[in-house]
Amino acid sequence: MPHQQGTDPDTGRHLFGLPADAGPADAISYRDAADRVADITSPAHLGALITRATASGDDMLRRAALAHAHQQGWHGLVADHVGPDLAAQLHAA
Repeated sequence: MPHQQGTDPDTGRHLFGLPADAGPADAISYRDAADRVADITSPAHLGALITRATASGDDMLRRAALAHAHQQGWHGLVADHVGPDLAAQLHAA
């Protein structure tokens, strides 16, 4: 699915990507999580995955899934998980 106008992938990576202080294990975990979510084409499926990742404390999967949602332009899904103020800022970027 193409990026929607007004959706800046770099902003999503900055907020939802690998943290600056991440170690090698975090980098591997994030890369694996990003690969896992890359082919998800359903906002409902991705939303359920974000909910499970949040509940289980899997921050790398949550970050990768939110970055994917942002890249796909699924702003409502992002707002559901980060709050409407941050989602609006992301959409405006």
